[in-house]
Amino acid sequence: MTAQIAPPAFPAQSFGTGSRPTRFDAPRAFNGHGAKLAPPPQSHFAQPKRTPKPPPSAQPQGLPDNVKSVNPDISVNGSPTVTQPPKTEDPGRMAKALQALDNGELINRGKNQLQEAQKAYTAFGEMNIALKARDTLEIFAACAKGLNGPGSVGWYKNSLEMITALKNIELPPGAPKDLTVTITFPPPDHQAISLIPVGAGLEQKAPIEIYNCYVHALGAMKNQAQELNADQGLAQAEARLNDLLETLKAIQKEINERKQKNKLPVRASEVQFESRYYSHVDKGITISRLANGEEFPFHEATIQSKVPTPAPQPEAAPAPTPTPGED
Repeated sequence: MTAQIAPPAFPAQSFGTGSRPTRFDAPRAFNGHGAKLAPPPQSHFAQPKRTPKPPPSAQPQGLPDNVKSVNPDISVNGSPTVTQPPKTEDPGRMAKALQALDNGELINRGKNQLQEAQKAYTAFGEMNIALKARDTLEIFAACAKGLNGPGSVGWYKNSLEMITALKNIELPPGAPKDLTVTITFPPPDHQAISLIPVGAGLEQKAPIEIYNCYVHALGAMKNQAQELNADQGLAQAEARLNDLLETLKAIQKEINERKQKNKLPVRASEVQFESRYYSHVDKGITISRLANGEEFPFHEATIQSKVPTPAPQPEAAPAPTPTPGED
């Protein structure tokens, strides 16, 4: 009888669905010695944080994002008036001195007096305009001080509200009615915007940048007034101008009388000294100064806050305490 040899018995292997996993089912991740590799740290797969792009602003291309970093040019123009002092000198005394001059001496005296009067008006006008522009710009900058901070915070939430408030500001007493202040950005922008009166170009700027423009202009006029010694020298400059102008008027009066009597055979245009002086005045005084961006924090700190604060809300009255025995 021949005996059958049975195949060797092996442990049961399950490969079907639902079978228990065996050592062959382990992940095949090995290093050189057969040990399982630890997964890399989660930060290895972390993507770098991307800064979201800011939404497009209404500011046109080419303008700086922050006008603190630039040195714009500030131009101020106006025609200051001169206060006429009370009459203290005898006009007849000056008239007699002029009558003693011959025609040539009188005309030369008029030419020299005109030149001196024009120079005196320019000196007085520059001091006056620097002071008036400084005081006026401080009011404008103080009105916008609520925007001093990152973004549009404070009283004015957008440029339109801020510009509306600035347009409602009236020039202080004594300021020239034709006072204008313009800020011009350096290359490559070359954009010129009127600050006084409030120009349309400001509508293209964020509120905080509008505020920065007025601080730049204020700082420039503070420096200009200081260099001219305007606070201390204005009254003296005006007194000198008045003296020169009084003499010029007396010379013109003497010239006109001689012409009426045909004692001065020259063309009228050559001896209209008083009229030529007022033509010089009508041109106004222009101050142009570069604002120093490095001095911005100093000038910003000098602004007196004049923005109204909200009225405090009335506190709610406490509930009455019931007396014993009351329901």
